[in-house]
Amino acid sequence: MLPAHERVVRAYLTAKDHGLPAMWPQVFAEDATFTPSFDFDAGDMPTGPSRGLPAIAKTFAGAVAWADEILTVVPAASVVDGPGWQTSDWVVGMHARSGEGGFVGWGSYRWAFDDAGGVATALEVRFVQRVLLSPAAVAPVMDWLRQQDSPWCDGAELKRTLPGLPELAGVGGLLERAW
Repeated sequence: MLPAHERVVRAYLTAKDHGLPAMWPQVFAEDATFTPSFDFDAGDMPTGPSRGLPAIAKTFAGAVAWADEILTVVPAASVVDGPGWQTSDWVVGMHARSGEGGFVGWGSYRWAFDDAGGVATALEVRFVQRVLLSPAAVAPVMDWLRQQDSPWCDGAELKRTLPGLPELAGVGGLLERAW
């Protein structure tokens, strides 16, 4: 992974997962775009591009307000770097502040970088799947993600240590195909 790209992605994951909006200028150019897409009915999740730091920060503020804890890992073998861009897969777990459960999801990132400026000019986040978790399933899923090297984990270890919960049956199949 290119060092400049690694720094930006680490800052993004820290800002996103820990609700640190002051870090967004370390991640995104002032006029950057963030575009989420969903392979499923996203319900109330924001869709369509956000342009500029204030809009991007507002998009992520909703997730942080909803979640008590967010953990994201990126299987290192999925990272592909090129001049000015990077793609990778990701797995995320979220625990609702309400204590009513959470979700685990996975998908892919596609970054565009201003390598001279050391920030991202665009981020496309594809959500392949999101599985709602019962309150009883949240702790094992979050423990599973906490056990992984963060943010870059070993995809084989991610698969090997997947909890045997009914809610995660589809995750295992995806992980098997992906890594």
